[in-house]
Amino acid sequence: MLRESFSHVPEKLLGGQDVFARTGGLHAAGLFGSDGELLG
Repeated sequence: MLRESFSHVPEKLLGGQDVFARTGGLHAAGLFGSDGELLG
């Protein structure tokens, strides 16, 4: 993964957290591909 891709990781991870948006709290982990895309 390119260094520049890391700056977008938090916003991409947060975008996939529907429960966090509703409750304001949730532990999460994400799997990102070498292109910086959220895989799951």
